[in-house]
Amino acid sequence: MAQFPLIPGHEGVGIIQAIGKNVKGLQVGDHAAADVCNACADQGLTLCHYCKRGEPLFCENFCAKGVGMDGGFAEYVT
Repeated sequence: MAQFPLIPGHEGVGIIQAIGKNVKGLQVGDHAAADVCNACADQGLTLCHYCKRGEPLFCENFCAKGVGMDGGFAEYVT
C-alpha cells in the first residue's frame, strides 16, 4: 500500500542522461524502461524463503517503485 508523500509512477520510461563508469551496453541518449519490482536483494536485505528459491515475485519484502517507494514521475531517476 502506498504511503504518501510519494512520487508516483510505476511504469517508468525515459532517455538515459548519464551512466556510471561500470555500465555496459547502454549509452547516453538511449531510450530505457525500468523494472519497478524490488525484491530482497534489490533492497540490500537478507534473502527471504522465496528469493532463496529464485521466486522473487513471491518475495516477503516485495516493494514496487511508484507504489511503496518513489517512482518514475520524477524529473530524474536512478
